[in-house]
Amino acid sequence: MKNAKRFSAVLLPGIRMLDGGGVPEEMRLRVEKARDVYFKTGAPLIVACGADAAGVGISEAEMMKKLLCGMGVAEKSVVTEDRSFITAENFQNALPLVEKGSLCALVTSDYHMRRARLLARRTGFRVKGFKAKTPFGAAKMGRRVMEFLGYVDALMGWQDEKTRPKSVERFKRFLSQRLIKPVGEKKERKERK
Repeated sequence: MKNAKRFSAVLLPGIRMLDGGGVPEEMRLRVEKARDVYFKTGAPLIVACGADAAGVGISEAEMMKKLLCGMGVAEKSVVTEDRSFITAENFQNALPLVEKGSLCALVTSDYHMRRARLLARRTGFRVKGFKAKTPFGAAKMGRRVMEFLGYVDALMGWQDEKTRPKSVERFKRFLSQRLIKPVGEKKERKERK
């Protein structure tokens, strides 16, 4: 890649862990892409973001750091931001960890990139996006629908339950309960007796 030293950091937003602490396939795909971008660009650090949203005892940021270190990234090159629960908070909390005004590589899932880039720029980052391709299927389609609603939220300035109208919040909750399954995970089948 040309201009190998132009990125000051790789930004890696989190994704919710599976119940029981398992790593969703989508997280693994994001981490692999972040590792590739880190090595290709020569960025000095990766900022892994995400709290323990699933309540499994380890933050998304710490799990991604473990995965990155297992893939050959030096531990000192991965900084964790483990207080954020939503994408907007990922960037708000990561901003002080990166050189002000510098260009960062943003790595996230393909369907999530548009909103993530919008929120990163709105927070004050200069970013170039690198998409982690996620497997196509019903789960991804559900996430794309929810991501569209999230993009509308971002455009309207509704990033949490406090700013979002109650009717929109109920609609999003209704859809998320019916559409979202971890991407790349197979549905459990009931055994017939």
